[in-house]
Amino acid sequence: MPLARLARQLLETMITHQARRLGGLRAPTVDYLRTLLPDDLPSDPAVAKKA
Repeated sequence: MPLARLARQLLETMITHQARRLGGLRAPTVDYLRTLLPDDLPSDPAVAKKA
């Protein structure tokens, strides 16, 4: 798999995890919306490949 595709899929997976993490907040701040955390990384690298 080309590296650029893997990077894009990883970022998309992280953004999805971030959205789930922030989904319960009533009014997330701009900083929350701009920040990806280590917890947003998939625990299984194969997950990003399937995204």
